Amino acid sequence: MGAWDSIRQSLPRDRNGSRIALTSQNHNLALQTGLAYNTHLLSPFTDEKSWKYLEEMLFHTHGCPDNLLDVAKKIARKCKGLLLAIVAILALLQKEERNLDFWGRIEENSNPGIASKGYRDILERSYKHLPDHLKPCFLYFGAFQAGKAISAQKLTLLWVAEGFIRTTEMGSMESLEVLAKDYLMELINRSFVDVTE
Repeated sequence: MGAWDSIRQSLPRDRNGSRIALTSQNHNLALQTGLAYNTHLLSPFTDEKSWKYLEEMLFHTHGCPDNLLDVAKKIARKCKGLLLAIVAILALLQKEERNLDFWGRIEENSNPGIASKGYRDILERSYKHLPDHLKPCFLYFGAFQAGKAISAQKLTLLWVAEGFIRTTEMGSMESLEVLAKDYLMELINRSFVDVTE
């Protein structure tokens, strides 16, 4: 928040109607800046919108060839409306031949975006900007099968048991569980975790 405070100090307060558009994957950022009165939360794309975006970026006005249509739509669906995953898949598919065999291998991958170096680079940069206390909690997701739901209660209890949740003073088990839930909410607010229910 120190960066925002520095920026805010340099802005004129002349009330001439100027606006600042602040974008972030951290949903709590607006609260921290004091600008929460006019926020707009973007939802993931629908399957149809994901497909249309992918098709337009890959094929422009020509449309998807019939032989790739089914597999291309499946790839778009597997991106689950996440623009980051769609962009990563675009980077991968734009560089390769447009053949059914290659696209079929991409579609078979349970997490198509992970196959892309661009996706990994973006994820790595995002990870580096996580606060240190959240990094082991995020990495712990690697112990679970990709794409499968994980109980929030089970996950937070595992974090406590693994020693990832620490307080500065000797806290009770209950306070560690509350802190673990706060950590999970931070990861959700930063769009590192997809909530299913």
